[in-house]
Amino acid sequence: MTTLEQAPLLPQDLEDGTASTSLEHELVRPEGIAEVKAPRAPAPTAFYSQAIRTPSLLFISGQMSRDQRRDGGLVRIMQPVDAIEQCMHDISAILVAGGSSFQQVVKVTVYILTDLPSGYREIFEMVYKAYFESKPARTVVEVSKLEYSSRIALDVIAMV
Repeated sequence: MTTLEQAPLLPQDLEDGTASTSLEHELVRPEGIAEVKAPRAPAPTAFYSQAIRTPSLLFISGQMSRDQRRDGGLVRIMQPVDAIEQCMHDISAILVAGGSSFQQVVKVTVYILTDLPSGYREIFEMVYKAYFESKPARTVVEVSKLEYSSRIALDVIAMV
């Protein structure tokens, strides 16, 4: 077990010549790299960013199709097409907040459940095609489970 005194030095400790084990350092991103926050997309549920923008690229964290939506105190079960549309809408909001668009997307990684109900993949493809005029590079990874009972999650890389 590592104690605080044995913890590795942080990069800022090395720059100024001191060796502090304080956890109160302000984390600073390298110049030109910024966190993107899109108020019209779901806020992160853990310690990650919705997206990170570099001078030339925007990296969007996994956006999920959610089968349930809260309307006040009610939980509504969403139809597959609506859940996928919501996922694409969230991606669109983050693209816009990051200064990009679907036309500038260069890579999509799709995480999809191995045991999807019949017809779900076809619905996903139909909705997916409606958002892209061009064909970005794409990887599909089958998984056994996703957070929040989602059936599909997408990571996106776009030019800015």
